[in-house]
Amino acid sequence: MPGRSLSVYLNQVDNDIRFNQYTFMPDSGDLIHLDPEGNKTIDRLAPQPSRLLALLIQRYPEMVSHDEIKQEVWPEVEVDFERSLHFCIRQIRAALQDNANDPVYIQTIPRRGYRWLVQPDLQSERLKSSGKRRTRLTMYLILLVVACMAFFWFRYHQETKPAPSTLPVLRIAVLPFQTPDSSLTVWSSSIALGLVEILTNQVGTNHQVIGPTTTISYLPDHLPELIKDYDIDFVINGRFITRNETSGVLAEVIRATDGAHVWVRFYTPETTVDTAVAQIRSGLLKQ
Repeated sequence: MPGRSLSVYLNQVDNDIRFNQYTFMPDSGDLIHLDPEGNKTIDRLAPQPSRLLALLIQRYPEMVSHDEIKQEVWPEVEVDFERSLHFCIRQIRAALQDNANDPVYIQTIPRRGYRWLVQPDLQSERLKSSGKRRTRLTMYLILLVVACMAFFWFRYHQETKPAPSTLPVLRIAVLPFQTPDSSLTVWSSSIALGLVEILTNQVGTNHQVIGPTTTISYLPDHLPELIKDYDIDFVINGRFITRNETSGVLAEVIRATDGAHVWVRFYTPETTVDTAVAQIRSGLLKQ
């Protein structure tokens, strides 16, 4: 990320990063390929291509600009930057057998930078956190507090007010209402907390709620696994969008069996958390 030394990032990587059939060793620059027959080939990248590959993977799925690459890979070093950068990209693509015209791994953003295209299987929890922007770190800390509060509230409810066993069980997954706009983070995450609270403690129902502390680990590409792992009936999501130059959250109630959006409404920060929670709950109960 801008302003952070890549050497600090590399020191936090526990050995390897895996993607597709490759394993990348940032400390040595080794790029290991394992084919379907189990044959292993190793390409050792030079220091600059290795650092550039680590930076691109670290910033997935964001674009890394030319200025950021120069700052991280060639800090305070006078080089023919364009020539050196293109050489490093060619070295990485050759090792990955990637085609610039139909890329699988590295996308060229003309005159701006490059983007890594494949979600890495990160072997270190520290690598996961270091690959996110600082604004997202703030959101995750808030979500952690929210999740703890929801957990203890849920435990209290389970111990003092068990739901009648004769009622049908409705399993609901509440996603963490993520937003890249830090000014909206507290508001949007409070909506997610409010939904966990009201759905868990609603009298006369037998709802089982899977909250953000669990659902966040399935984002962004593993919702089908979430639905299967927890036998989910409905997913409640809050998606950040901008409408008419106003940023807000698009609340969605999604039926898990077929992925149909059964209720949708756009909210801006002018809407109170309690109002949004009540309306989303009402939209769910109508289904």
